[in-house]
Amino acid sequence: MAKLNLFNKAVISLVPQAKFCAKRIDDDNIEITEWINTSVSQPSASQILTKMSELQTIIENEATAKANNKTSAQNKLKALGLTDAEIKAL
Repeated sequence: MAKLNLFNKAVISLVPQAKFCAKRIDDDNIEITEWINTSVSQPSASQILTKMSELQTIIENEATAKANNKTSAQNKLKALGLTDAEIKAL
């Protein structure tokens, strides 16, 4: 997932009603340039980085689970006698 997208998801995850503008400074730095919804507090940089790390871990775990499920399904189909070509055709 693109870093700016992950940053935005982290902010929204921390403050669901947040309205803000963010910009990418360089490959490693993104900042909130405008916090529009002043009725809620802006999360700190460390809170955002922590949440980004948590979200990245979730994304990676989901990708691993999907790959494992695919391998498991293919192995079960092979055990039923399907060929690799037949499995690929599914």
